[in-house]
Amino acid sequence: VCRLLLEKKNQLAVLYPNTNGDRVLRISNLALQVSDQVANIFRSADADAIALSLLRKHGTNLASLPGKTIRDQLTQSVVNILYAYRDKCASSSAPGQLILPESLKLLPLYVYSFLNKPALRTKPLTQADQRIYEVIKCCDRSVTFYLGYLYPKIYALHNFDSPTIYPNPNERPGDVLDEEGRVIIPSNTPARQDRIEADGVYLFDDSEYLRLYVFPPDANSSQGIQTAAAQLFGLESPDDILSISSLPSLPESDLNVRVNNVVEQIRKWKNFAYQSVRVEYVERPSANPDILGMLVEDEIVENDSYTDYLCSIHKLIQQKYQ
Repeated sequence: VCRLLLEKKNQLAVLYPNTNGDRVLRISNLALQVSDQVANIFRSADADAIALSLLRKHGTNLASLPGKTIRDQLTQSVVNILYAYRDKCASSSAPGQLILPESLKLLPLYVYSFLNKPALRTKPLTQADQRIYEVIKCCDRSVTFYLGYLYPKIYALHNFDSPTIYPNPNERPGDVLDEEGRVIIPSNTPARQDRIEADGVYLFDDSEYLRLYVFPPDANSSQGIQTAAAQLFGLESPDDILSISSLPSLPESDLNVRVNNVVEQIRKWKNFAYQSVRVEYVERPSANPDILGMLVEDEIVENDSYTDYLCSIHKLIQQKYQ
């Protein structure tokens, strides 16, 4: 039973049997602000919720509509939202400039990331069961989970001790901040291939798994990268990386302890299933489909790069003025 009050409050009542067989009633109340000013609506917009709402609305049609149709519908929804903002709130801006509301700057990126998922690809052809799995994942996962899946967070583990990136020696990634056990999390690496070093050690968080990729050091690798890999896994030589199968716990290794602290902190933040760490040795990162699929800002098969996608959105907005 769902009752929607037309003032400022929403009330949801659910009648269900509990584990003891008793019929119980759960009521949730939500108070929302109401405004007749378009600028206020855009100022308070939630990009995460809007993105997932659009993806669920159109993604559920994957079983009945071609992937190209759904891609076009999603892009048109983004165009309509940004056109409304430009027309009602930023009409004085230069015509040649793409204007994004501050609250919705990530909306095109989320939609673009979804367009690059296997469910909407036509090259190579995605199997039906994988497409259905993507639909189920889109519909039954939380906002936090799914947006983390759309735009994975990437951490460069070999840079943990870089004085250039982390100049404060008292605030190193993985250090424990206080008695509550809060840990300093490293800065994210943009999900682009040109920001991934071919001989680094990276932790990818795509909400499903924590994927620890080890890329092989070569003759041109810095000593810091080779040392980081050896300390992280307790190796006597970087050449022993091939024997890696899991992330060990090495109390005697400062870097290993800090990386494990970061892993545990990431798990604490998530209110869904436990994330296991998958360690994988990858000789050619640029040829690994799993890694390329998480570098969502790059061009993938039939889709343009994210920059090109923004340009196409801008052109469609300009066409609506003609």
